[in-house]
Amino acid sequence: MMYQSVRRMPLFSVSEERPLFCRDEEYLVRWWFSLVPGCRVLYGDGDAFIFVDAGERNRHDGPDIEDAVIIHGGEMVKGDVECHLLSGDWFHHGHSKDNRYNDVMLHLVADCDKDAITALGRKIPTVVALPQFVAFPDHAGKGLLDNSEVLKRLNPFIEWRWSEKVLRFSRNLADSENPEVIFLIASFRALGYPGNKKPFEKLAKALQMERLRGLGLQEVTHILFALSGLVGAGGMKTQREIVKVSDLVCAVPASLWRRGGVRPHAWPQRRMAFAGRLVQKLTEDWAPWSTDEEMSCKSMEDIFGKHLPGKGWTTEWLGNVVLPMRKAVLKSPDSLQLWFDLFLPEPYGRHRRHFGGRVSPRFLRNFAVGQGLIQLNKMWKQCNSLNLCPLCR
Repeated sequence: MMYQSVRRMPLFSVSEERPLFCRDEEYLVRWWFSLVPGCRVLYGDGDAFIFVDAGERNRHDGPDIEDAVIIHGGEMVKGDVECHLLSGDWFHHGHSKDNRYNDVMLHLVADCDKDAITALGRKIPTVVALPQFVAFPDHAGKGLLDNSEVLKRLNPFIEWRWSEKVLRFSRNLADSENPEVIFLIASFRALGYPGNKKPFEKLAKALQMERLRGLGLQEVTHILFALSGLVGAGGMKTQREIVKVSDLVCAVPASLWRRGGVRPHAWPQRRMAFAGRLVQKLTEDWAPWSTDEEMSCKSMEDIFGKHLPGKGWTTEWLGNVVLPMRKAVLKSPDSLQLWFDLFLPEPYGRHRRHFGGRVSPRFLRNFAVGQGLIQLNKMWKQCNSLNLCPLCR
């Protein structure tokens, strides 16, 4: 039997009880995200680590949780977490032969019968979840607030989220002399959501923009397909296109592209049309980060037309990439107001479930409000009758 414990430092306890709350793997994922940064967790061999950041939930191919952060042996460690009710499921699901699981640093289970091993032969530490430390968030609230009150309570979280996005671009700009590359990588990562941010980023880094200047949309798109390794690079009609593509080497391993859990409209093959149009536009010296021109869904539709992936994605792109980078470059005071003017076609599902009783449906669609709620969830993971978050008080 493996052991595991969680407690605020410096005290902790050990238990051998199997968690009866684990009806499926989703409960293990929620348990991991309920942990408090700074708590101490015990491995099965008696060694311990400090929980720092839960990482991001992955609902597509690959490990259940990505980019989690812990401190072990005095060093910060970042990696993936895979969850199973029984540790032997690691082998039953074929993870021991799947290279996508080579970066798993923790195997979170309800019960343990054997240790997990990666395709590279590395043994993965096992952690057994304890039910007594589970406290899932509940933001049911006590009735709808008016929009002005919602903004009043959320404003610190909205500003925090906005500042984080702007600061990220400011740091990238300080490390690079080429804002075009920074914008391209950030936009391609946005294209990869959900599930394919990493391969799209790798594709963006493989592009040689100078080589693409003067090419037509079809030629640029063919080059993107050739570098990505995705099916669809065929159909070239001219000798010029063949010459441009023939000496390119695929830059993205096929195993990086995810399809499980990705809806057809978000498949990378379909989003490559906008990627090609965006690259072509950048080679024509379009620089949205250094202009005072209008930045809205309507203005993007005028530029990209049918190539845009959709209004929801366009709103996310403007809110997460275009406006924050423009603020970092121009320091323009109107960028934050434009951020507040963005509205999604539909609210985030998790926000509707958690905050629907407190925030009106239309206001949940406001992009800035949604970002404030994301920040609130990050900083206030345990909202209940004894520990109410600012929105529920």
